[in-house]
Amino acid sequence: METDAHGRPPVGSPAAGVVHRLAQRHETLATVESLTGGLLATGIVEIAGVSAVYRGGLVVYDTELKAQLAGVPADLLAARGAVDPDVAVALAEGGRE
Repeated sequence: METDAHGRPPVGSPAAGVVHRLAQRHETLATVESLTGGLLATGIVEIAGVSAVYRGGLVVYDTELKAQLAGVPADLLAARGAVDPDVAVALAEGGRE
C-alpha cells in the first residue's frame, strides 16, 4: 500500500488508515453485519488496496439467519431479540469462528 514521504498512509478516511495498518501487520479483516445491511462492507471495499486484507463479510439481517449462519444462540435471540448488545457480541464471535 502507498505511503507518503514520511512513511505514513495517505490522507483519507479512518477506515483507510485501519486497512493500511492491517496490511503493514499482515493481518486480515472480515465483517459480520445485521441492521447495517452490508453498509460496512460497502465502505470497506471502496478503499484502494483493501483486497490485501479484506476476507469478506456476512450480512444476516433475518433473526433466524443470525442463529443458522452466525451461530448466535437461539435462546439468546428469543430472550433478547435481534437488537441487543449481547446479541451483537454473539454475532461478532460467531462471525469470527
